[in-house]
Amino acid sequence: MRKSPSPSKTRPASAPRRNPWALLTSMRFALVLVAILVAACITGTVVPQGEDLIAYLHAHPDAATRMGWLQTLGLTRVFESPWFFGLLGVLALSLITCGANQIRSLFKMGAAGRGRTLSSLLIHVSLVAILAGALIRGVWGVKGSLQLHEGESTPAFASASGIVPLPFSVRLVKFEIENDETRSPSAKGPEKETDRLVLRWAHTAQTSSLPATVGVEQKVVPPGLTDADVYTLKVLRTIPDFMMDPVTRTVETRSALPRNPAIQVAVIGPNYTATNWFFAKYPEMSMPMHQNREAPFRIVYQKSRHGAASGPVRNYRSTLEISEEGRIVKTASLAVNSPLSYRGYTFYQSGYDPRDAAWTSLLVVRDPGVSVVFTGFTGLIVGIFLGLYVWPRGSASPPVKS
Repeated sequence: MRKSPSPSKTRPASAPRRNPWALLTSMRFALVLVAILVAACITGTVVPQGEDLIAYLHAHPDAATRMGWLQTLGLTRVFESPWFFGLLGVLALSLITCGANQIRSLFKMGAAGRGRTLSSLLIHVSLVAILAGALIRGVWGVKGSLQLHEGESTPAFASASGIVPLPFSVRLVKFEIENDETRSPSAKGPEKETDRLVLRWAHTAQTSSLPATVGVEQKVVPPGLTDADVYTLKVLRTIPDFMMDPVTRTVETRSALPRNPAIQVAVIGPNYTATNWFFAKYPEMSMPMHQNREAPFRIVYQKSRHGAASGPVRNYRSTLEISEEGRIVKTASLAVNSPLSYRGYTFYQSGYDPRDAAWTSLLVVRDPGVSVVFTGFTGLIVGIFLGLYVWPRGSASPPVKS
């Protein structure tokens, strides 16, 4: 018998290599990119980001090691990290490649097919515009904060990367707090609050309160003691922003704004004389200029809450004055959920100080990519509408004439 010839050994065929163009136009590749981006966005929402990380570590010091690893991996600044922008860029490149393929196929289709391709092309271009707007915001956008007191102006604001100059100056004209229990001017009630001196006596732990009126001598008797122990207090001077020369010990005000209010008080009593400075922002602190022995009481300077609102706060509003080259170009108000925009910068009302109702905190945002994002969303809606209602996928293409 003749032996049948043995089958020849054949080498297994190698898997075909996928070129980069085919990979970028692959739906599976695009879905993998989208899945990674969704996971990154979820991580950026769950893990404390940026400045929130500092507050989180203060509240949870035992999480320092874990957060350190996440910071090393770039997961504490997800939306500012290069790898996140890289993923967005690759997804945009994939969409551009798909769009290029659709443009090439436009000339090989009938009218209906062209319409469906145009709607799909519009959707791809719109998605690219949305991604481009996000990239523009990440690279050229700026976000920071600004604190102002009534009458104060500034040409810059603070951001995470440092001080950012503005192309104009911002001045706080007025800050108002709106509450549910607004008192009318004609309503009867207590008179306007004034600055006060609170004396806390060491031997009884009781307190006495006096108006902080400059140049007026006021008699004070310690609680539970006789008139023979009367003390005389006199306010010599008040300044809004305390500053002392360390060499000459001359006291001056740094500005007209109440950044560091201080008051100088002279006290005369039985075998006791003193002249001290007291500070509204630091009630536990005093600066003796002259004192012959330990004081029988402690003085606390209480600054009046000028314009403070009573009752639950409903809203708060800032009136800003914008100047360029020494000339006022705009005066407008902003409130919560009602921002103010000028020359690409948007100001949001972000906070206030309940102890000083003439102070405001603003959030400053410059986002040059927002118009690109809005354009992209508009095109996306139009493209979906055309694909669903004008050129639906089931519509027949008319025959092409030979």
